[in-house]
Amino acid sequence: MKKFKADEAEFLLYMGQKIRDCRTSNQLSQKILAEKMSCDKANLSRIETGKTNASLSTLWLIGKALNVPVSHFFE
Repeated sequence: MKKFKADEAEFLLYMGQKIRDCRTSNQLSQKILAEKMSCDKANLSRIETGKTNASLSTLWLIGKALNVPVSHFFE
């Protein structure tokens, strides 16, 4: 995992990019992933762009929908 200074914004951008990369490698749109998670597409977009902090339960739902463990997003 990338090392971060005490910069939350940088970390949120990194996590969002990891989620986006995993989603696109599975050839899923934000809309389809959001439906698989039973969440709002706009919220998923905010997570992927680093504008909001995903809760652990949201990360679990994302991982479940993408068939990866939550730890994947921290590698």
